[in-house]
Amino acid sequence: GPPPYGRYGQPQYPPRYYPMPRVKEDPATVGDYLLFALFMIIPVFNLVYLILAAVGGPRYKPSMTNFARAVLILLAIGIVIVVILGIILAVSNAAFPSYYGYKFY
Repeated sequence: GPPPYGRYGQPQYPPRYYPMPRVKEDPATVGDYLLFALFMIIPVFNLVYLILAAVGGPRYKPSMTNFARAVLILLAIGIVIVVILGIILAVSNAAFPSYYGYKFY
């Protein structure tokens, strides 16, 4: 093919692509985390708030969105562990009925 030279014998370089400058985002403050912890005390509202914060949106800071996602993941892992342990205990109790519980003659 033709040599990689442009006009006037100057070498052709590929265009440089610069990444978009990142917009600085305000991190969550201590007050944001305290408010988050306060909301987690309220029984039904805590799940609604967790889901809304995990989905994100313009109202929530990205650090709080990531934190809410992490809390939901840990909550799901805890539920799975409790269900597995419950199944194991139920099966072991059914396998050895004479060792556990009361005997009625």
